[in-house]
Amino acid sequence: MLRIAVILACLAVPVFAEDKGKAPPLPDGITVRTASKKASRPCVLLIRVDTSEALAALARKVGLGVVKSDNVEFREEFGIDRGTAWIVVLDGKGETLASAAAGEKPEEQIPVFLKRKESLQSLERGWTKDAKNLKTRDEYLARLEEAGVWAKAMPILDAIAADAAVPQAQREDARVRSFLVRRPSRVSAAEYRDTWAEAVKVGEAIAVELPGSPRAKEVIAKLHALICCAFDIMPKLVACNDRMAVAAKALGHNPPVLPVEFLSKQRILVKADQDGVTTQESEFDKAVTAAQLGQPDPVIAFFGQPPHDKDAQFQWWVEEAKKKAGK
Repeated sequence: MLRIAVILACLAVPVFAEDKGKAPPLPDGITVRTASKKASRPCVLLIRVDTSEALAALARKVGLGVVKSDNVEFREEFGIDRGTAWIVVLDGKGETLASAAAGEKPEEQIPVFLKRKESLQSLERGWTKDAKNLKTRDEYLARLEEAGVWAKAMPILDAIAADAAVPQAQREDARVRSFLVRRPSRVSAAEYRDTWAEAVKVGEAIAVELPGSPRAKEVIAKLHALICCAFDIMPKLVACNDRMAVAAKALGHNPPVLPVEFLSKQRILVKADQDGVTTQESEFDKAVTAAQLGQPDPVIAFFGQPPHDKDAQFQWWVEEAKKKAGK
């Protein structure tokens, strides 16, 4: 699971099995969405969430359906990363009451989401109309963070962090929250690479300068996961720790340290596979492991082919792999 989770730009999001729940099956989510909007009724859409008796019972009370995980248009609309279990709840107007990672008991999350009185879009309109309304702003921000809408959340949080009139604790909190919602751009391999590097730089600075933050552990986890989105991650993890050690020493702080021990497990899996031992990994899993370990040939062979050759992150991996291989 770790190898899949670390390639995601949003991190610490649960990864569940494919939408093949054992029983009972749920309706097609896109069909449910269309029918619910026509009837002006709320609906619940699930992606990569296992079906259950509890969800089936809930489906008898509210429009609830499953969206196939290969529905790229739906994932892009709600900013859902590959491999993540997600819940989308829409009101009768088709606006977003919730767009959030699915927990272990989605049947308990959904009723809470359905009780919300304001959609994300409604909160945005309220804040846009009255930017001085801090209550609305904070509610809007919380909903953006829940949904992982980093492109809208970051500018607001950055403005709070830069406002000298805001108390220091709030500015520091906004700075941390801005980093935690940050993701690399997937427009192109070059943009992914550049925005990834900028995110790592920001994360390192926060980890070093705000070691006492209540969310310091989250910062380290996010920074670690960001680096694990790259090709050949061991030298990048070591370099990150070295940079933070130098910066922390200059400030008189104890240096934060990113964990690197899980890579030994990756090597064990690769060695077992080479020795003919079944590791029950898919070809995709093996290619991700090869990328993390900096093995050029498997990465070029797998991610250089459709459909992966259209993905910005995988294109970057292939570029890095070719450089390492001298191709």
